[in-house]
Amino acid sequence: MSKKKKQNDPDGVSITHVVIGIMIVIAVMGWGAMASSYVEAHTVFSFDESSRPPRMTRISAIGILISALIQFVVTAVQQLPNLFSVIGWHLGNRIWLLSTIIALEGAALFFGFGLKSMEGHLDDPYARHRAKRKSEKGNTQSSSQRDSPQRKRKKKRRPGS
Repeated sequence: MSKKKKQNDPDGVSITHVVIGIMIVIAVMGWGAMASSYVEAHTVFSFDESSRPPRMTRISAIGILISALIQFVVTAVQQLPNLFSVIGWHLGNRIWLLSTIIALEGAALFFGFGLKSMEGHLDDPYARHRAKRKSEKGNTQSSSQRDSPQRKRKKKRRPGS
């Protein structure tokens, strides 16, 4: 089966699309982390004793998780106009976050190259060996036909016949 047929298969997703999707998720999550970090570093926070949260229950923990996720997405979208300020601030103050995102993107890219290579090997694992045998067979037949006649193979006898 050729690679083109495998990539255009309606039942599966190509490795290229999977890797691009992973890289987009890493970029979006990285941008959200950088935007949230930038906003939290530039806001003044004061804590009152009256603003303490009530006792935690499972329902309130799920509610806090959902509200934090919504706040993460809202912050990421609100900071899009400040893209260059956020990146510049992270280059000056928190280079580790930007470096981590770039390293994860690179890891996803190399993971994709590795998967593509593996797909090529798994598509036809013995293609290289067959090609080598064909080339050797072609070379040996032409030289052996010139030098000496080929031997005929003996037929195996079946017991009882």
